[in-house]
Amino acid sequence: MKQEKSKLKNRVVKMPRGLSVKSYHNIEIKKDGYVKPQTIRWSSSGQKRLILQKIQLGWGAYHLETIKQN
Repeated sequence: MKQEKSKLKNRVVKMPRGLSVKSYHNIEIKKDGYVKPQTIRWSSSGQKRLILQKIQLGWGAYHLETIKQN
């Protein structure tokens, strides 16, 4: 059986200073555009905030929620 070479491409997203990922996820976008629902947690040291990036099922969009940290 012949194996196909992977057509997946990794992309690197540069983040602004002071912004860091608190929970790591591989985000896989299917050929049909589907992305599984998930929440990615970001931390902003300059603004002292936790940012929740919520990827919605089937909407092709995400929502941000910001929480102040002490």
